Amino acid sequence: MQLDVYGERFRSLGVDPANLHVTGNMKFDNIPMQSSNRRHEPFGRLLGDGGGLPLLVAGSTHPNEERQVVRMKKHLGQAGLPCRLLLVPRHPSRADHVEAQVRREGVEVVRRSRLDGSRPPSPETVVLLDTVGELEAAYTHADLVFVGGTLVPHGGQNMMEPASQGCPVVVGPYVSNFRGEVDMLLKAGGLVVADNPAGVQETLAGWLRDPTAAQALGRCAREAIVASKGATERTFEVLRPLLDRIVSCPTGSRSS
Repeated sequence: MQLDVYGERFRSLGVDPANLHVTGNMKFDNIPMQSSNRRHEPFGRLLGDGGGLPLLVAGSTHPNEERQVVRMKKHLGQAGLPCRLLLVPRHPSRADHVEAQVRREGVEVVRRSRLDGSRPPSPETVVLLDTVGELEAAYTHADLVFVGGTLVPHGGQNMMEPASQGCPVVVGPYVSNFRGEVDMLLKAGGLVVADNPAGVQETLAGWLRDPTAAQALGRCAREAIVASKGATERTFEVLRPLLDRIVSCPTGSRSS
């Protein structure tokens, strides 16, 4: 099984501990580990340097989350903690709706599909990623990350991708789809789970005040993922003796 807590549950049901093997989560073996300081430069040229302001990427957001994150950006700026914001809806088909929602907050917004690098957006302008396949590139430029699907009762989206790139990540309370991953990152000190939007904003404010602490949390997350790799091989090592017995057993003597 993937986690020690799962092993404890099987033991409590009476399974012989000798027959239990905690090998980790094989999904981690599929997470590409880029250099922690690698940036997708073509994407960066589209965004510009933003006057040196930190970039907050809100990834895989769901309905009602975009307005909350835009309000956070506004409140942070009013508190003397300005940052740029890149919104990445989970479904790009929602771009029209999200753009309208941002404008209702009195904030300018530009779609990534309309950026050509000739005139980077101002730091005050929210950039809306309305294309497919560029979230990873966005994360390579992130100084702070909020992962969506967690401030609404959806169950969360993949926080492992930004964590694997050493980004400091904060999520809301709805993380049931990634409970094992969240527990692993929390144990390593590589994730913050906030109770509500105010908690997310407070976490972001703390990171903006202390970038060194944010970077340290991101490193912990990345190191935890690196340490968790190898589950596929560990699982195969447990299965290998059983597979060898099946292969070596004459066909006629195999039980059904």
